[in-house]
Amino acid sequence: MCTKWFTLPAAPYFFIKFLFEKDWKEMKIFIIFLCIPIVVFLISPLLFLPNYLDLYTGWLSGSTISTFEEVPLLIKLGLFGAVFLGYLIIRLRKADQLEITFASIIVMFSIMFWKRLYVRYLTPLVLYGHLKTNENIFRIDLDFKIIHAKFKVGNHLITYGFSILGCIAAIAVIIFVF
Repeated sequence: MCTKWFTLPAAPYFFIKFLFEKDWKEMKIFIIFLCIPIVVFLISPLLFLPNYLDLYTGWLSGSTISTFEEVPLLIKLGLFGAVFLGYLIIRLRKADQLEITFASIIVMFSIMFWKRLYVRYLTPLVLYGHLKTNENIFRIDLDFKIIHAKFKVGNHLITYGFSILGCIAAIAVIIFVF
């Protein structure tokens, strides 16, 4: 998990979650299997590879034509920080490990889409809707004199809706950007 940039924001999420729960056994496993490889594979090459950062800045920039070239750095980091802190405050305590992993994909997408606008970055989220058991996210009860309806919206329905929106967004990117 640590060698993929999409799941990198999951590391602080797991650390904070295990710290809140005081689950020291999981914290030990987390440090061994996630923190040590992050240090070895992502941080230590800074010490001995001269063009290591150029590799990643070139990868993030993609090509010479960027979709959002003029956006200031503070706005880019602001979006990343807002998404990161929003999930941290709203959902982290109730989240399980699978949900944290997929939430980190969304957080990393908030940085990645400034340079390479690919909707396929969000395709793993379709898997999340199917891997997670169906649970109700919210419910709408319409109880008027004429209409009586109940709508239950779960993660499967939201995944289906986001899949449709993703297809529409992919078509829009193909038509308007390329």
